Amino acid sequence: EHRKDLHFPHSLEDLEALRKILSVYMDKHYYRVMVGFLTVYLYLQTFSVPGSMWLSILGGALFKFWIALTMVSLASAVGATNCYLLSRHFFSKLVKRKFGDRMEKWNRQLERHRNDLLSYIILLRLAPFPPNWFVNICSPHLHVPLWPEFFLGTLIGVMAPSVVHVQAGSVLEKLAEDHSSGVNVFTLKNMLMLGAVALLAALPVVIRWALARYEARKVGIFVGSEDEERAALLGENVETRETTTDPILEPLDPTGVIIPPESQHFHRPRSQRKLSTATQDPPQS
Repeated sequence: EHRKDLHFPHSLEDLEALRKILSVYMDKHYYRVMVGFLTVYLYLQTFSVPGSMWLSILGGALFKFWIALTMVSLASAVGATNCYLLSRHFFSKLVKRKFGDRMEKWNRQLERHRNDLLSYIILLRLAPFPPNWFVNICSPHLHVPLWPEFFLGTLIGVMAPSVVHVQAGSVLEKLAEDHSSGVNVFTLKNMLMLGAVALLAALPVVIRWALARYEARKVGIFVGSEDEERAALLGENVETRETTTDPILEPLDPTGVIIPPESQHFHRPRSQRKLSTATQDPPQS
């Protein structure tokens, strides 16, 4: 009778229906439910099938927080590793033909972070840009080592968004219990929990913005808008102008060319030329 509700959740209604069904089996078949949860999660991550976010929320609703967080983080890292290995050994030509241009753009970013590649992978997992599936299938062809950079960076990086999803699942379970028992769900505690989840959900956006600004400064360019910062992060062409270390000693003419010191006098306005000439020391007789 429960077969119609046994499918990948795509909405909160599906999630709540699936939670109720699995909660019935959790008492007698706890470890079977756990193994089934991990198997489905590994399948989604290995083949880059959308839906892992909903499973993470479901894990938070079914299991204790730390158990769910450990399972979700490990399954994400192992599934991404499976995708990495499949791409390297079986789909190398297909990936290079399909994503060659995007791989070249991303490779320019990777080259800037070869010395701190582990930290860079962690940041990519925190604010997935480029998407996680793209990182998984293209990393083996851009000389990203599987250990420790790829696996460990993925394991650490996915923990922050996993905390958000697992906590959302625990909040969902708490709200469902309160609602079924007739308790007012709009309590201060519940609202604070939902607010904390919302703040954590906004964390990737802040990290992405900070990373874009860091990239712009690291390559020594002046970026004037958020779109240009994002383009710079992707390695796309951005109209930029390099700034000089001392604009007084190295001024620019209207065309943007640096004026040599010996020619600076003739590029000044006439009033400034006379002033500078008058202030010069008179020739000694």
